Amino acid sequence: MLGIFAAWLIFQVAPWWLVAIPLLTYAGFLLVTRYVTLGTLAGLLALFVAALSTGQSVALSSGVLLLVAVWRHRNSLARIFDHTEPMLGDPPSV
Repeated sequence: MLGIFAAWLIFQVAPWWLVAIPLLTYAGFLLVTRYVTLGTLAGLLALFVAALSTGQSVALSSGVLLLVAVWRHRNSLARIFDHTEPMLGDPPSV
């Protein structure tokens, strides 16, 4: 995700504030929930909503990125719902 945001900034596809919104959302969710999956999905959802509301050209690609991320994190989401997903900072299970 960070690579995509960096490319958007380097090639001036999206303004800096549009990239800052999902990063701050990710950091906030990670700080509050300690689940990387929830932070990632919340950040991508914030990017999609911000891109749609401002009419940015990255709205379609951010929507596709969100759908792919939900698909890739489906197992982690299932473990979160089952309360078996480790939180950030928890010791590894043996």
